[in-house]
Amino acid sequence: GSPGLPTWSSMPLSPSINDHSTDLAVANAALRQQLAAAADVMAAMRLQHEAFVDKLAMKEELIQAREFQLASATELCAVQREELTEREIEVESRDSTLKARDTEVAARDSSLKVKDAEVAAKVAEVEARDVEVAALSSSLKERDADVAARDAELAARDSLVATLREELAA
Repeated sequence: GSPGLPTWSSMPLSPSINDHSTDLAVANAALRQQLAAAADVMAAMRLQHEAFVDKLAMKEELIQAREFQLASATELCAVQREELTEREIEVESRDSTLKARDTEVAARDSSLKVKDAEVAAKVAEVEARDVEVAALSSSLKERDADVAARDAELAARDSLVATLREELAA
């Protein structure tokens, strides 16, 4: 009890009050047990609450870590997008360069075809001249044969003339 206040045990009790006092003491003990049980439940609930708060704090840390991961991944994606854009520009530049080279190669091919045609025309001219030369050569051989035959005729005539001169001189 509180100091200065009389307690149940210091007061003289009549038998009926004494029974009532015993009932109150039992009820008081039961209330104290309920209060102790409630205090235990309250302590358990406090521990559970603290565990929930700790769990919540861990989840918040995990969320922050995931948000950081997401931000890092987003930054990485942005960097990779920039790199990809740069590579696309490089590829377009290379494609443009290759197209220009293809155009140059096509122009060279065209030029070579023209030169090939010119060479083929010259070869045909040379072959035609070779045919003309062969014909001229054949014609010259015929003339040489004719000249040789005439020379032989002249030689035979000269011989005949010489023989006739000798006979006339004799």
